[in-house]
Amino acid sequence: MTKTKITSPNKGSAKRTKKIKSPAPEKRLKRFRSKPTIAIGSRIERAIQQRLFLVEVSSSTTCPHHGGPSITLNVLGSTGNVYEVTISKIPRCNCPDHTRGNLCKHLLFVMLKVVGLPVNSALVYQSAYLTNELDEILAMLQARTLRLGRDVVANEAVRQRHTDMKNGESADAVDSGTSLVQRKEVEGIDCPICFEELGTDLSQLTYCQQTCGTNFHSGCMQMWTGQAAQRDDPTCPNCRQPWMDKKAIAHDRKKDGRQNQDEGYQNLGNLQGQSLVRDTSTYHSYDWHDSYKRRRRY
Repeated sequence: MTKTKITSPNKGSAKRTKKIKSPAPEKRLKRFRSKPTIAIGSRIERAIQQRLFLVEVSSSTTCPHHGGPSITLNVLGSTGNVYEVTISKIPRCNCPDHTRGNLCKHLLFVMLKVVGLPVNSALVYQSAYLTNELDEILAMLQARTLRLGRDVVANEAVRQRHTDMKNGESADAVDSGTSLVQRKEVEGIDCPICFEELGTDLSQLTYCQQTCGTNFHSGCMQMWTGQAAQRDDPTCPNCRQPWMDKKAIAHDRKKDGRQNQDEGYQNLGNLQGQSLVRDTSTYHSYDWHDSYKRRRRY
């Protein structure tokens, strides 16, 4: 009987299975914060309590420096300056506080009131984000943008003026007869001050030219502004925003242009009824001390 010789396969001829390396986990570009510092906690308080407003949200793009999604928002600060906040792997703001290396209240305002993160979320106070975290933040932002109320979004006058200035419109354009808002209809409408019918003679009427477009009898409005001026700056009886006619708006726009040139920021505080004097009631003494020490070093 013939025996069949069994030979073992050549080890060298066996195909070797290549090991596929799993991609390295993404590294955070700055150290992860497990909890906010005392200084960040103070700024969170300011972001919640102070009058900050969203002016505009840009379309999402890819960050040219660090990759990943990036989106820019314009925020009206507490004294009316318009700051540019960018949410990307390294979030940033062009305000003085952030340029000194701090996580500023404008970034925190975006995270808390615009994006809608809970105050105890670790994403609120990070100095760097991973791509999946950015995707989560931008998804929340997109879902909330159209549902934000007047306590978060700047009024129509601010948004329109910001758009005009971005498009290069002169501060004197208002003198050409262009109003900031559309005037409401007058026929069959009563004056909100005297409750008598307005009539259709526009020469006897005036209206809120920067916010709501509501009409009033000129005589009624003169009495209203005269009485209000004895206590404070006049406001529109309907929307309670500062009352200004076209001449006053043109004057304030020229003033805004000078301030923009001096400080390097667009200032639209007068259109939102904001004071140019900084509210320091939510500032702690150590913040001012730290700021003072920083100024002394430079």
